[in-house]
Amino acid sequence: MATIGNLWINIKANTRSLQRGIGGARNSLAAFGKFMMNPAVLGIAVVAIAIVAWVKLGSAIVSGLKSAVMESKKFNQSMAKVGAVTMSTGKGFDDMRQKALELGRTSVFTADQVAEGMLALAKAGLTENEVIKAVTATSDLAAAADLDLAEASGVVVNAMRAFDLKAKDTTHIADVFAIVMSRSNTTVLEMADAMSYVAPVARSLGFSLEHTAAMIGVLADSGIKGSMAGTGLRRVMSAL
Repeated sequence: MATIGNLWINIKANTRSLQRGIGGARNSLAAFGKFMMNPAVLGIAVVAIAIVAWVKLGSAIVSGLKSAVMESKKFNQSMAKVGAVTMSTGKGFDDMRQKALELGRTSVFTADQVAEGMLALAKAGLTENEVIKAVTATSDLAAAADLDLAEASGVVVNAMRAFDLKAKDTTHIADVFAIVMSRSNTTVLEMADAMSYVAPVARSLGFSLEHTAAMIGVLADSGIKGSMAGTGLRRVMSAL
């Protein structure tokens, strides 16, 4: 059995070993610190840091260029579809392309998103000149109502067809939707839903887009929205 004296000797011996280890570690750290403060070593470290920074910057540039190339490719593909649907070539196609690029610079949408909006307009039957006239109005409505351009294009075109309006009227159509949305408890898509039910009857009875939109807005303030508003108004108008 170990005596207290033997235990004390062992503890002292272990303590001395620990102290020697700590002292050695301190000396090593001090030597490493002096080594790192050497101007030559500091210069190498700065160069290494600079290399890492340049590598990261280069990766960011490559990534940005790759993204730009993909965006350009997608834009060209979308415009090619617009040209195919409108059967547009030459100056007419170039005018649409330039309009998309212009709105890509001046609106909240990218050129590719504008091209997608143009495609929606073209699929609705608009000619190249009508697409150019309508796309600015639809982009403004889309921005105001927080819609994508394809949705806004559908809203405007459907209203235009329902009330027998022209492409030159698209700015006014977009304004009507935006004004009613801002002054009543409804959204553009809810208004468009209501219009799909009531517009044919409203037009046949001589009601304008403005009057119909205003009635939809009034119903929305009473909690009657979308298809409910459209079918309700259609029943009332059909009874006139």
